[in-house]
Amino acid sequence: SGNILKNLNEETPTVVEAKKIINDELIYEELSIINHNLNPITEVITVLDRRLPLLVRLTIVDHLRVDIKLEPFKT
Repeated sequence: SGNILKNLNEETPTVVEAKKIINDELIYEELSIINHNLNPITEVITVLDRRLPLLVRLTIVDHLRVDIKLEPFKT
């Protein structure tokens, strides 16, 4: 976890890079966006597991596609 990484005293390039990534505030914003978009997808998958008419399933997927908010990640 992040706490273990923060307590490492090693200065190897991988540890330094990992600490930089963990401490970057943007990672929390990106994880929030992923979580925001993933929850509706899992709910829709559960609904689609039911035997619904094809048109109903397509409409559900189309609404999901519209509802997902894609925000560009900084690189």
